[in-house]
Order: sequence, then structure tokens, then C-alpha cells
Amino acid sequence: MSRCENQHLFNKGGLLAIVLAVFIFGCDFTIFAAILPVLSREFSLDVTDTQWIFNGYALTIGVLIITGGRLADLYGRKRVLLIGFSLFIFFSILGGFSGSVWGLIVCRALMGIGVALSWPALLGMLYSIIPRKNAGIAGGILAGVGSLGNAMGPLIGAAITDFGSWRWVMWVNVPFSLFVMVLLWRYIVKEVYCEATFTIHYINVFILSFSLFCLLLGLDLAVDLGFNHVFILGLFSAFIVSLYGFRRLDFNLDNNALIPHYITKNKQFMLICLLAALVSTQFFSLLLYLPQFFSQQWHYSAIQSSVGILPIILTCVLFAFIGGVLLGYIGRLWVMRVSIVVILLGVGLLSRISASSDKEVLFIGMMLFGAGLGLFNPSITTQAMTLVNPESMSLAGGILYMFRIAGGAIGLAVNTSIIASSASLLQGIQFAFLFNLFLSVLCLILMMGFIHSKGTATIVN
Repeated sequence: MSRCENQHLFNKGGLLAIVLAVFIFGCDFTIFAAILPVLSREFSLDVTDTQWIFNGYALTIGVLIITGGRLADLYGRKRVLLIGFSLFIFFSILGGFSGSVWGLIVCRALMGIGVALSWPALLGMLYSIIPRKNAGIAGGILAGVGSLGNAMGPLIGAAITDFGSWRWVMWVNVPFSLFVMVLLWRYIVKEVYCEATFTIHYINVFILSFSLFCLLLGLDLAVDLGFNHVFILGLFSAFIVSLYGFRRLDFNLDNNALIPHYITKNKQFMLICLLAALVSTQFFSLLLYLPQFFSQQWHYSAIQSSVGILPIILTCVLFAFIGGVLLGYIGRLWVMRVSIVVILLGVGLLSRISASSDKEVLFIGMMLFGAGLGLFNPSITTQAMTLVNPESMSLAGGILYMFRIAGGAIGLAVNTSIIASSASLLQGIQFAFLFNLFLSVLCLILMMGFIHSKGTATIVN
């Protein structure tokens, strides 16, 4: 058991700090989406190389975010949050001076460590100060502000690159992050601190990281070497063996496990995490490849390509706030069901993409997907966070976001393999979007057939 005290003296300054932090991380997650073609030309890269600028960052967050949640609940959310922001700032500065794309990829991945420490602490702070009966409001704030950051990211990245250099895309993080740290230090006076009644086994963190790295690297290199190449088979074998080893070691640690038993045994919680991962795969794919479609087929500039995906992001922002309100009226389950149906309709239209695609059809498809995603995010986050005791909220948030980020990164690697194996970028995008349509159908089956309100046990620590 762990004993925690919720001791925040919370005020408007503290709320502003959390909202700005969520916006910064949402923005940074997508800031390279519209300028990948620019980096491809500057560094003479192909699609499998550029995706690591995005995928390495996402993978680091996905792998380490559970550890971040554990540390936040154990040592105090404010303390861990400030450490996370410090790492984020340091590697943003260093990444801006990178002399090669691989230096940039490494720095982006190391920035992900800072985000992995910070994000669960932000979740725990926000949900701990809002009454559970109004938890949907917290979900709406997180989803709405995060989605707004996602929307502004490509625009900011494209504008900086068009009028200056991509290096300032990294450096722009510094002044805003420092401002947030000052607000956190000034206005969040006391911490949520838990007595250290469990320990983190970092060997498990390393094994899980190694396992997922082998999987993604194998998917990446298989495009050039072939899936039957001995090195690719070795990577996939290492993934399976190390994942099995991680599960065996983690299973024997009881409450000290990186992914505790009381969570893995809750089938509803795990199904919700799987659903979040499948939806993230579709979002990552659209976010990364629609701008490339606009650039190649319609000859859009970086800014025009980023503006082209705004129907997804802006409708997502709008419906995230609407979804947060609807949770209190029709319940999380019905909001999730409606969101999955709307996502399926949007992906269905986008899967018809071609060189002669009607802009109006793509526009409607993007709006439908954005609306569905906006409804989905607050409902799925609130469902997860209200299953746990207040002292375990950062951990639960970390687990959910591990599935969203790591699952999305794996799905994105599969999409990239599909595209790189195709005769042309356009044909690859068509096949990838058909794969996303299949995932949407799978989401609908999971939502309607297996996720329900009955039998959803409360997760305890």
C-alpha cells in the first residue's frame, strides 16, 4: 500500500502552468509533421529515415512514461515535473545544434525522457484537484488543450522553417518551457508526496525499452533487407524473447512490478488501453502522411500542408471540450461508442484517397475523424483515471499513455513499412489508409462487443 497526501495549494497560476505545459507537449509532438519533406530534401533521406524523427520521440515517451508515473507518485509530482522540463529544455537546445539528422533523432528521443517524466505528473495534478463527479471537465481540458497544441505544432514548425531554419523548431521550446517552470515553482506550493512503499526495478525498464526498440528497428530495416533476412529475424526474435523475459520478471515483483498485477488482471482497463493504441495508430498515420500527400500530389508548401490537416485538429479541439461536457450527461460509455462510429466514417472516406481525390471528400473525412477523436480522448482518459485511487493517478495515466504512444508508434512503423514497400508514395498511402480502415473496424468490434460498464473493477493500490 502507499499513503499519499494531496497537499496542493492550487490557484489560477498553477492551473495556467498545467494548461501551458499540456499545450507545449501537444505542440512539440506534431511540430515536425509538416516539415519532414524539407528535412528529407536537406539530408537526402527516405521515408523510413524521417519517420524516426517522430517515432523515436514517441517510442521513448511510450516506453518510459510508466516509470515517470511511478516516480511522480513516489517522489512528488511537482519535483518530477520540474526535472522532466529541465531535460526537455536541455535536449531541445542540444538538438538545435545537431550536425546530422541522426543527431536530431537522438536528441528528440532524449527529449522524450523529459516528457515521459512530466506528462503523468501533469495528469495526476489536474485530476487530483477536480472532484470526481466533474472528472469529465479535466478530460476536456487535457484533450482540448492538447489537441490545440497538436493543431498549432505543424503551423509553428512550418512557419519557422519557411522563414528561418528548422533548428529554431527545437529552440522555440526553451523560453516557453522556462516560463512554465517559473509558474510551477511559484504557484504550485506543495507537492503530492507518497511514502516510498514500493521500488522501481530499472532493469525492467531497460528490458522493455530494448524489446520495443528491436521490434521497431526490425520493421524499419525489413523494408530494405526483407522480412526473411537473418538480421531481421534476429531482431524479431530478440523482441519476443526480451518481452517474455520482461513479463516473467515483472510478474514476480508483485506490487513493485513496472506494470502492476492489479492492472493487468483488469480486463476492461486493458481493453481500453488497447482501444487507445489502435486509435492512436490511425491518428499518427494521418498526421504524418496527409501532409506528404498534399506536398507531392498537390504541390503544397510546408505551411500549406500543415494548414491542410487543420480540419482534423480543429474539430478535435472543439469536440474535445464538447465531449468533456457530454460525459456528465450521457456517460463515458456512450460517448466512446459514438466517437468510434464517427472515427470509422472519417477513416472510411480518407481510405478512398487518390491522385484525383475530391478535396471536399477529404475535407469531410478529416472533419469526421477529428470530431470522433475529440470525443474519444476525454472519454477514454477519464474512464482510465477514475478507475484508480487518487494516489495512483499518475501511474494509471502513464500506463494509458504508454499504450497510446507506443502502440501508435508500432502502428506507424507498420504503416511506414507498407508505404516504403509500395511502388510509389501515393500507392503506399492508399494501402496504409486501407490498413487504418481495418483498424477502425476492429475498434468498433472491441467497443461494441467487449467494452462495457458492468464488471469494471476499481483498481486499487
